[in-house]
Amino acid sequence: MLNTHPSQAPFPRNSSTPGYGQREAWPAMWIVTEDAHEDSFVSAYRLRFDCEKTARITLLVTADQRYWLYLDGQRIGRGSERGSIRKWFYETYEIELTAGTHTLEAITWYLSDKAPWAQVTAQPGFLLATTDEGFTERLSTGLAPWKSRVLSEITFLDPGKQVGQDIGSGARILHRGRPLAEILLDDSQPWSGVRTVLPGNNAFWQTASPETWVLYPAQLPAMRSDKWCGARVVCAMKSFTGDQQFRMTDSDPDECAAWQSMLDQPSARVALPPHSEWRVLIDLGGYCCAYYQLHTQGGSGAEIAVAWAERLSMQPDYPEAPNDRNTLEARFFVGTADHFQPTGEDSACYEPLWWQAGRWVQVSVRTAALPLLIEDFEILETGYPWRDESRFSSDDEVLNAIAPMCYRTLQCCTHETYMDCPYWEQLQYLGDTRIQSQLTYVTSSDTRLPEKALEIFSHSMLGASPFPASNYPSRGIQIIPPFALWWICMLHDYALWRGNAQFVQELLPMGWWIIDHFLLHRQVDGMLTSPQGWNYVDAAAFPNGEPPGASVGEVSGLLNWQVIIALNALRDLSQWLNVPERADWADRIAQELTTACEKMLWNPTRAALADDLDHTSFSEHGQCLALLTKRLSPRIQSHVQYALTNDPGLVRAGEYFRHYICLALADMNAGDSLHACLHTWREFIDAGLYTLPEHGVHGRSDCHAWSAHPLYHMLSSVLGIRPASLGFESILIRPMPGALREICGCVPHPLGEIVVALKMHANGCSVDITLPQGLTGTFSLEGQNVELQEGNSRFEIRYGEPSVAQRRSKPRP
Repeated sequence: MLNTHPSQAPFPRNSSTPGYGQREAWPAMWIVTEDAHEDSFVSAYRLRFDCEKTARITLLVTADQRYWLYLDGQRIGRGSERGSIRKWFYETYEIELTAGTHTLEAITWYLSDKAPWAQVTAQPGFLLATTDEGFTERLSTGLAPWKSRVLSEITFLDPGKQVGQDIGSGARILHRGRPLAEILLDDSQPWSGVRTVLPGNNAFWQTASPETWVLYPAQLPAMRSDKWCGARVVCAMKSFTGDQQFRMTDSDPDECAAWQSMLDQPSARVALPPHSEWRVLIDLGGYCCAYYQLHTQGGSGAEIAVAWAERLSMQPDYPEAPNDRNTLEARFFVGTADHFQPTGEDSACYEPLWWQAGRWVQVSVRTAALPLLIEDFEILETGYPWRDESRFSSDDEVLNAIAPMCYRTLQCCTHETYMDCPYWEQLQYLGDTRIQSQLTYVTSSDTRLPEKALEIFSHSMLGASPFPASNYPSRGIQIIPPFALWWICMLHDYALWRGNAQFVQELLPMGWWIIDHFLLHRQVDGMLTSPQGWNYVDAAAFPNGEPPGASVGEVSGLLNWQVIIALNALRDLSQWLNVPERADWADRIAQELTTACEKMLWNPTRAALADDLDHTSFSEHGQCLALLTKRLSPRIQSHVQYALTNDPGLVRAGEYFRHYICLALADMNAGDSLHACLHTWREFIDAGLYTLPEHGVHGRSDCHAWSAHPLYHMLSSVLGIRPASLGFESILIRPMPGALREICGCVPHPLGEIVVALKMHANGCSVDITLPQGLTGTFSLEGQNVELQEGNSRFEIRYGEPSVAQRRSKPRP
């Protein structure tokens, strides 16, 4: 939809070549193994070549669906970064070659119906190209003599009925035989040739088919790989199958100690005799997304299963959540596992193809006629390499405990895309992603992931609907029209916190496209009817997540208010980009809709806004969305504010939608109500969770992105740090301390760090603020405003002074 091609292609366009597609072609071809294979399979590619002298060359590498890349037996990278067919990413590697013979190798895998929902695919393929002309014929696939073979040693497993098909980590494997590193070096098995598929390409081909990958350089840094420490062996039972309850009376303390020593000490080993069975439970001491490496020696014929779970279950056949996540007595292990069957006598290293997620790891071992030595079990945490640039602390221990849980949830739900949850779908949903992006802005100066998220949703508009997909990248298309409106607000959030007018201007047409198609549903009375799709608002509040009036052709007050919020965002963006006629139009339509909504939804008897035209439902959602438009008439606004904070009969919001409740409370400057809302997260601390769940303690997911928003509100509302204008060119610090006596924290800004420390006392507040050079703004508390200059400022706010007092802070030298 948008022309966002990279500014420089890796290979020059050949204008002299006839045919548009050929002009954009790379001097390399996608290849696939000639071997027969199943629909889902793992394959290896190998190329041996000579280098006459020391050289430094650039490799461009990608695969459908994933690859590991090796040089001379050492793994140097993995990919491809997750994208879409229309924006398929390749990684760039700079490698040093000495004079002599070298070997490039790749392990690739392809899943058909077993692929994770978030894994887009065209067809199996591997592509490697070099930009160094002297090596093109020697290295590039389709030109160089690459060999291949299907690795029949590895097959993919069904996730099983216990956890269902919506496990995002679908690449669980059964690996029989030697580890992959050994297989790549093996010449005893025959290697086949390769079949060429399509040439690599610089940009979109006008003659493209669905099987064509449109190649772009990877946008993100490599995911982190950090050794995980602190795991504890908590139970070791003499069994292999996992359908038995954990009983501490059945646990062998000596075996627990042996496994713990192996985890903690490089020289310690676990020796398992022939014909023995063990099931070892490991508590990671936190929620972790990780690859792992299982080092073994001997044990030919043994079977090892490494399973992960978010929680121990109350039931043997489904991961039913207990009230207390820390109790293991009489609990069951229900999770997903990789299986390994060693052969040979030498040391070997086994690992999964895709990372796992959770708090609990179960290693089950059944030996055959030979003893097995477990030499090491190393857990390597993965995820987006964030650097936490924020800080929040107060004299409220509940808020202090919630804040790191929020950040940990953000960490675990960010990888090559934002994700709703790392254990289940692993999908980038717009509803979650808006919240994750806002969390990103207050904790990091890195904008690469939110920029990728904003841009890639434009590739999901495939004609089945006028709206972007609710989640993308994805193998299927699901349309949630309200989430399309949140995309517009995401673009506004980006402009507000980070600026970058050119990027915003490139994406803004998509916002107008979305809003224009909503406005096609406008009725004579001025209200909008609900469009086709899943008009999801909050599953914790409404059946199937849809409020009254969400069916096609009906009228939902909630969707109407959300359209007004999106129009406000388009107005602000157009003003910022100096397009006043667009801004005026959006402002006029938003006000017309507001007038119609007030007329049709206001209920004077209830003194609240209804969710539907028949006034059968009244919710927190309707009141807060109306308030977030900032357009209500004064009389109605005061009643709606009172209803939101005092009407016990309103339909209550779940964890996700409480984000918008908190935004409305902040706009109202209702500090006590905001603090009360944030304190509802205490139940997750009491339950022993390390991250925040999807829907309450008993919900499906123990780590869900949309529940992490309290940290955003702590920094932007309780501490009060917010942009005062688009582009964050000025700042407004308006804290809401409530009953707190002390608050301090910091938030990143494109110019540097913003640091705020407040100490409340009986007569006022002591303020200490440091702004980066070039940033100015205003501090506002209890009706008093103080102009802020760059650098450090310290001053006192005295309660009871005239509200019109305007003072200028004096920067400290």
